[in-house]
Amino acid sequence: TPFRIGINGAGPAGLCVAGILSHSKQPDGSPTFLIDVFERDERERDQGAGWDISSDAKKTFERAGLDWRTICREGSATWRIYRVGEHEQPIAMVSLPEVVKRLTGTGQPESNRHAMREGLLAAMGAGTTVHFDKAIVGLERGEGATATLLAEGGSRHGPFDLVVDASGVASPLRKLCVDEEGTAQHYNGLTMVNGIVGDPEGELDPQLVRMLGEGTVEFVGDRPDGAPDGPGGFDVILQRYGNEPSDRRAKMQSWFMRERRGQLGEELALGRVPFSKISRHEHPEAHARVLQLVKDHMGDRWPRMYHELVDALEPVQVWDLHQFPSDAALRGDRTLPLVLVGDALHAMSPTSGSGGNLACKDADDLATYILETRPKGSAALVDGLVPLMQGLLTRMEPNQRKGEWNADRFRNVLRNTRPVLEYYNRWTPFEGAERVFGSLAWLILRPMQWVHQLEGFGLPPRQNTES
Repeated sequence: TPFRIGINGAGPAGLCVAGILSHSKQPDGSPTFLIDVFERDERERDQGAGWDISSDAKKTFERAGLDWRTICREGSATWRIYRVGEHEQPIAMVSLPEVVKRLTGTGQPESNRHAMREGLLAAMGAGTTVHFDKAIVGLERGEGATATLLAEGGSRHGPFDLVVDASGVASPLRKLCVDEEGTAQHYNGLTMVNGIVGDPEGELDPQLVRMLGEGTVEFVGDRPDGAPDGPGGFDVILQRYGNEPSDRRAKMQSWFMRERRGQLGEELALGRVPFSKISRHEHPEAHARVLQLVKDHMGDRWPRMYHELVDALEPVQVWDLHQFPSDAALRGDRTLPLVLVGDALHAMSPTSGSGGNLACKDADDLATYILETRPKGSAALVDGLVPLMQGLLTRMEPNQRKGEWNADRFRNVLRNTRPVLEYYNRWTPFEGAERVFGSLAWLILRPMQWVHQLEGFGLPPRQNTES
């Protein structure tokens, strides 16, 4: 009898679990698993920028039948940092030198979430059905070790022998597996303002396009004395994410410190405007206020080409960065056929740059566990879910440290009242790196920066593009 699995969430983790298991066959060629995936959003919603794909994530995608190269941008595994006003060459690189990437086959290219979802759907095997626009709100225990999923509007789906919750930080099922304290989201004091530039080559200054290249560029400069948040630093990141060469889109990010979640949205009077998509066509006044906020923090200390970058953003987003406690405790019920993966289990701040890769690794490990344990019977499979989740949780700590390291870097820029030229130098991005990479960090990072300089920082030949 096929084993029935219900998956809440058609993001990378949920679709990777479904994809890997969908290719398992019984001796007669029929599917080993019957899988239903439920996604609260519509399929057409553009997922936008993804993340730097790790080697573990690449392996997971391959197991699910997706060639990871088709969802990544070629040549995008670069990250240059400039001080505003110094555009001749970057002061630092936070990516591997080209010679190292060629010799080791490493490097984490940028990905595109929409291409990721479509690729995983196209690679899905038989016995799997994906339901979009179907929001799951709860779970009900059934007869034996089964569970039924409850959807918005009152519909019921199941029964399932196993439920996988991969619905992210807003998981409605997390409370069934994690104690009450562990379900509280924690705002880390940073709010991110994002925006999309549809055509950098056509809309931005050529000098800015040259510094961007095919990957990521970061700019660090000073706020004017009259900025809304007062004097200090300001940080802007611009990142390509189109997986096709013809898709030139780039995503801009900037950071703001606030005391509480939702505060910046209140200051911008966003009200009922959806924070995830503030469009100049649908919400022109709110869109204009967001752009003006960013430009006010640049002031006249940032050249005109940066203000033009902000004017080109459409749409924009306002995201409060939050995470789950790193010491969350599992309830320990070993009879509930429910397992959490990805951000539903261990949501971390996006500043870690690890959430997506960790979710894919979770999916890979869960699929392996199911394939290996299913022959022992449903009871054995369900009994091992709590220890499995405990093992997945242990990965959170080192990645959380990386997130805090990056968050501290952004906070230090925002807090610092000295001119950026006085304190932000080649080694500033790596201060505190030993917390994440260990005591040998400096011995590794310094030679890397020298190699980058010898390689010319991977920049194309200079043209007469100064504005």
